[in-house]
Order: sequence, then structure tokens, then C-alpha cells
Amino acid sequence: RTLGDEHADTLDSITNLALHHTETGSYAEALRLSKEVVDTTRRSMGRQGHEEAAHSIGSLAAVHNLMGNYTLAEPLHREALRIRERLLGKEHIDTMNSFYGLGQCLVGQTRHKQALVLLEDVASTSQRILGQAHPTAVHFRNGLAAAKERIQEHEHTMAESTEHTVSEATKEP
Repeated sequence: RTLGDEHADTLDSITNLALHHTETGSYAEALRLSKEVVDTTRRSMGRQGHEEAAHSIGSLAAVHNLMGNYTLAEPLHREALRIRERLLGKEHIDTMNSFYGLGQCLVGQTRHKQALVLLEDVASTSQRILGQAHPTAVHFRNGLAAAKERIQEHEHTMAESTEHTVSEATKEP
């Protein structure tokens, strides 16, 4: 007996295959598979949203994040987040994952203040809800620390670039 192309288990398998492709650096194939799952999910379940849709949309957004396509990822992150907040509530682990993905996307877009608000909130909420030692809470805390380091490096690079530009402009001919 086969489940069919639109069955949730089939779509989960394709999503897992896409995840495998991201882990091996085959981003184009991961992107193709993730888009296929989102399109199929939207066609079979509608655009209003089910958790399965939020999962597939969030996975596609994550692939775009990994590829540096932050402007494509952001609306997908926001869509998955809207669905999950409505269905699961703000403090559900899957909703927190959506907040986290959006926060990382905003870091990639150098929208640092917005990113830190989201990432700090999800780290705090996950510790309160899941406990400090829970693997997901630890992941969010580590992600926040890494984001802060990335932001610091970006700001340092920008400051050096500005200093170089100013020194070049003030050199005598």
C-alpha cells in the first residue's frame, strides 16, 4: 500500500531528505525539495495553515537562511510563525523555533536590534518553559551568544571600514 504524494508521512520524508541535503551542502537540491513540499502542502491543506504547513514553510525558510537568501526567508519565517502562534500559542516549542529562525534571519539582514529582541525573548522563554538544561533551551542560548558575536564582528568590521574610508579621504595628494 502506498501513501501518496500528498500524505503527511510522504511530505515528512521529503522534508527529511531536504534536511539531509542541507547538511551535505547540496543547497540547490534542498531548496527544490523544500519548495515541492510547501507547494504540495499548500495545495492539499490550503493556505490558512496547519502545523504541517508551518513545518514545511519553516523548513523552506531555513534553507533560504543557510543560502544567505534572507529577503526570501523572512516572509516564510513570518508565515510559519503566524500559523504556529495561532495554532499552538507563543510558548510552544515549535513556535519558539519559528521565532528563533526569524531572529537568525534578521541577524543575516543586519537588523540587529530586532534580531536581538527576538533571540533574547526566545532564549528566556525557552528556559522558563523547558528548563535551563533542556537541549532546545541550550540551543537557543548558544544561538543567542553566537548571534551577539556575529553582530559584534559585523560592527567591528564596519568601524574599521569607516576608519579606512576617513583616512583615505584625508590623505594629501
